[in-house]
Amino acid sequence: MVAPDAGLVGWQRPKIMEPPPPKWSIDIHRARSLRTRGLGIMSSATKDITNALSIDLEDWGQSALGTDLPITTRVVRNTDRILALLDRHGVRATFFALGKVCERFPKLLPTIASAGHEIGTHGYGHELVYSISPDHFRADLQLSIAIIAAQIGRRPIGYRAPAFSITRQSLWAGPIMAELGIKYSSSIFPIAGRRYGIPDAPRFPFRWSTCDLIEFPLSTLRRCNRNLPVCGGGYLRLLPGAILSSAIREVNRLHHPAVVYMHPYELDIAEPAVLRRNGWPITWRKFATQSMFRGRVAGRLGKLLSAFRFAPLADVLGIAPDVTVNEKVRHARSLPILEFVDQKPSLPHALTGRLAGP
Repeated sequence: MVAPDAGLVGWQRPKIMEPPPPKWSIDIHRARSLRTRGLGIMSSATKDITNALSIDLEDWGQSALGTDLPITTRVVRNTDRILALLDRHGVRATFFALGKVCERFPKLLPTIASAGHEIGTHGYGHELVYSISPDHFRADLQLSIAIIAAQIGRRPIGYRAPAFSITRQSLWAGPIMAELGIKYSSSIFPIAGRRYGIPDAPRFPFRWSTCDLIEFPLSTLRRCNRNLPVCGGGYLRLLPGAILSSAIREVNRLHHPAVVYMHPYELDIAEPAVLRRNGWPITWRKFATQSMFRGRVAGRLGKLLSAFRFAPLADVLGIAPDVTVNEKVRHARSLPILEFVDQKPSLPHALTGRLAGP
């Protein structure tokens, strides 16, 4: 078994080759002034970047309150709302589907796939990777892949860990993913979080050195030598709306695509109150934090879809098996190279390497 912290000993901060400064389409001082007033003026360098949009297809009660709780019909209604919103804006996304949801509603995944969205896997039971054994993880992932393949006729190539639970304690999961045919993961949050995160992991796509796997980290803002989470989920609900747009523009100005995520249940304003009245185990704290500002999400997501370009993760990375990378996403083939310096070259490290060019 690979040691939990394998490959992270002796890390130094990753050195990133700085891209050339962007060519601004208007006077830079005037642009900065306008952005501070929330008008969203972007450089010509950011307009051509296609970002990645992802949906974690799970049911709130089962994923947030207890993995043994039942999957409710609300996940179907909420997913239909997201599909309608994406259709209105002509945007395709990656749906990281939980096996239990697909098993409970076998017609849901074919509906999503028929709309042109990429299907990735979110595992089967929404168990945190760092809380289970490698054998348990392998069985969970294999089951989810089998369910997805049976329902849409092809195996998923993308994976997102439940609650971003690929941490220092679960880096052993990378080689297992690659062995089972996963080509990329979007599971590492480069933050110092209470429940998840690797704070000194790269902020942008990179290859694992222990296996043939690309990692597409969740996007962050870099402030005061810290990475701040802003890219979706609860952060989309709770933070001021201008912050997420600012974060995407900042990532794009570095010539990188941002990756944004959300869940179907975040469009369901009434869900926490209804489940609590029906006796579900919801504490007052969880009720307050999980229900707060859900009414904002649809409007905010709609504004983002209008202001920025989005595509599925596999398209943005240029590894979609049956999609020709178009002009909107071709930039992702030549992302800046991420080099990592190891103080002890004889010790392999899991998070290193470079994203291959064209």
